Amino acid sequence: MHGDFKYNLMRINLLKLGEERNIKLNDLDNFFLDKGISDVSDKEIKDQLDHLTREDYLSNVSENEYKLTDEGKKELDDVKTAIKKF
Repeated sequence: MHGDFKYNLMRINLLKLGEERNIKLNDLDNFFLDKGISDVSDKEIKDQLDHLTREDYLSNVSENEYKLTDEGKKELDDVKTAIKKF
């Protein structure tokens, strides 16, 4: 999968997971593989979590744990609306 698509799908799935519970970096083994996104390294996961944090969609709870922000909830709602029209 092309990197741009891969990273966007990773971000969407991370936001969706954050809607359900706090995201713990150590709990993401096989998470993306189960979503059909293969060849995901720990560095790529951390990079995408950091990207979402810089965008104010996630906030750090601890070094390896993240929480969805209100801005992240809004973004996820916008994504869900757009996907329904796809």
